Amino acid sequence: LPEGERLDGFLATVASLGGSVVEDAAALSGSTVMVVEPSPSVSRTIKLLVAVSVCDIVTPEWVDACRAADQFVPVDAYLLGECTVSSKGIKVPWDAAKARTRAA
Repeated sequence: LPEGERLDGFLATVASLGGSVVEDAAALSGSTVMVVEPSPSVSRTIKLLVAVSVCDIVTPEWVDACRAADQFVPVDAYLLGECTVSSKGIKVPWDAAKARTRAA
């Protein structure tokens, strides 16, 4: 997620629409969406690994679209696209949209 004022805006948007933000990977099991900043490389964390199996992984633009619509919008257009997932210097190409299709 972004930091500073943009993060505060995201948190406020999610709360105003009746959603919640979880900090702990264990709490993701009841989540539907994980927002990830698509920088050149996404860090492989426990949260990301759990999210892959239980929710859709989207870009921050999804939150912006929800704010503009004043409701949660479908995630399809905001799924995290091709990126590199890295851990301990190892980089692996990954695409959340393709992963979601394979899992269906």
